Order: sequence, then C-alpha cells, then structure tokens
Amino acid sequence: MRGLDQAIHAAHDGLMPRTLQQWIFGIASFVVGFAPMTFGVIRAWNSGDNRIFWMALMATVMAQLIAMIARANFGVPRIVPQALVTLVLATLAAGGWAYVLGATAAPGIWPVALVFGLCLAARPVLEARSRPAPEA
Repeated sequence: MRGLDQAIHAAHDGLMPRTLQQWIFGIASFVVGFAPMTFGVIRAWNSGDNRIFWMALMATVMAQLIAMIARANFGVPRIVPQALVTLVLATLAAGGWAYVLGATAAPGIWPVALVFGLCLAARPVLEARSRPAPEA
C-alpha cells in the first residue's frame, strides 16, 4: 500500500511523464474551468450587465470550496462524487445569486446556471484524466 501512495503523490507532483492525450485533457480542464468566468467577463464588458459575471463568480467559488473540502477529507478526491456535488451546488449558487441580484426570468437563469455547473463539474473529471495512472 505504501508504494501506491508514493505513486499517487508522484503523479500529483508531476514526476511522472504525461502522454499527449493527458496533456490535451489537462488543457481541456483549464479551458472548461475558466469558461464561466470568461463568459461572464465578456458579457459584462459587452452589455454592461454584471449579473452573468456574478453568477459565474459564485459558481466558481462554490466549485473551489467543494474541491478544497474533497482534498481535505479524502487526500486524493473521489472524482465522480465531487463532480456531481459540484454540478448541483454550483448550479444552485449561480441561479440563486441571479435571483439575489434581481433577475426574474427563470427560463434564462437556470440554463445559464446549469451550463456553468456543467463546466465546473467537468473540470475535475478532465483534470483526473490528465494525470498519469499510478503504477501498482
């Protein structure tokens, strides 16, 4: 069991070489993780309406809190439960924050919140696929 722990930590520390496919998953993880904030900044810049930016920020903060809790409780996070919890809570955070800011169009709020939640839930899955598999 000690060897497995060392392999996991070596994979997290970047000591194991990555394949092209793992690099692509890593870049995709980065892009998908920043997509909500990028969309929010572009929307705020173009229209002057900051609600989408604040929705993206709240969803991103929620996703980061979930990631921090997962790492603190499990060391190496369990990816599928983390992704599911991130999807639900980030979507609720984004949608709830839109209502706090005065948005009332539910057919417009919840699809945007869901897309933000999906992006932020896909990030840890893609990040996990970007790591080299630990050798047993």
